[in-house]
Amino acid sequence: MEYTAFAARMRTAKGTVPVYLFFGTEAFLRRRALACIEGAEPAFRENGVRVSSSETRWPKLLTELCSQSLTGERKLVHLVDDGGNFVHNESSNLLAYLASPSSCSVLVLDCPVEKCPLPMETKNLLAVSCAPLRPSEAAQWAATEAQRRGKAMDRRTAEVLVARAGTDLAKLDHGLESLALHAGSRGRIELADVESLIPDDSEHEVYELALACARRARGEGLRILHRLLGAGENAAALVWRLAWQYRKMVEAKGLLEGGVRRFEVPSRLQITYYADKFLALVDAHGRQELLDKHQALLDADGALKSSGSGVEMAILDALICRLCREAAPVG
Repeated sequence: MEYTAFAARMRTAKGTVPVYLFFGTEAFLRRRALACIEGAEPAFRENGVRVSSSETRWPKLLTELCSQSLTGERKLVHLVDDGGNFVHNESSNLLAYLASPSSCSVLVLDCPVEKCPLPMETKNLLAVSCAPLRPSEAAQWAATEAQRRGKAMDRRTAEVLVARAGTDLAKLDHGLESLALHAGSRGRIELADVESLIPDDSEHEVYELALACARRARGEGLRILHRLLGAGENAAALVWRLAWQYRKMVEAKGLLEGGVRRFEVPSRLQITYYADKFLALVDAHGRQELLDKHQALLDADGALKSSGSGVEMAILDALICRLCREAAPVG
């Protein structure tokens, strides 16, 4: 189950299941998911127990799960899987427990791994994916969170916010808090608010990466890529930001070929910043070359989804080399 479906379910669901497994690398969503469980029963906040996987073993955890709380009410046992290996290593014990769970506790397994370490359809288990959001999903999330703070935010403003702040939800949440305070009594967060408050250094580097690829400067492109990843840029989010640029470039090429005046193209496509660099990228490519590069980005996105985290760098290195190739001759 995806996090958004889980959150919607928790708003209307009555009761809890014996074990929840929150997996995925987006820590912000895992914290939000835990808060949903904590709010499900009043006793959970008073009778909550946090256990670190590095400080426990299965027999000790089982004893905790099966022991009564001081008040006699059910308690919430939150296991933080520090290294991401506890759930995998103890899977046989956990599956045996799921067959006959304790009535004294609800267990939350907080597991920062990309793939679910237990069979998702297991009885008495609800597994929730807390994966990083794509830019389009993060923009929708930002607009919803702004509304939760009492501020409207249109789609374009949310997209620019994500383009500048990235898809890390903790960083986005901090940015939204600043924007809401900046808006004050106004009921809307405007594009100008985002442009004045949220730095765009990361987006600048993504443009520099695309420009390096357009110049076929493979070494420079790889250096920028490694710098972005070293600074914490999410691999999947980076691919989707590049794919968004190339899709817009395809649209721009079509507008130019259709006779639209050059200076009108960025505004037509809602490119409100780095317009000159955007047009330089369009000029450096033929239409079919842009389509081929966009497909390369979609292929890389598919490869990232189907592979483990250990091969991300190899996939992205290969992608940059492919984007830097000369266009195939026509005919």
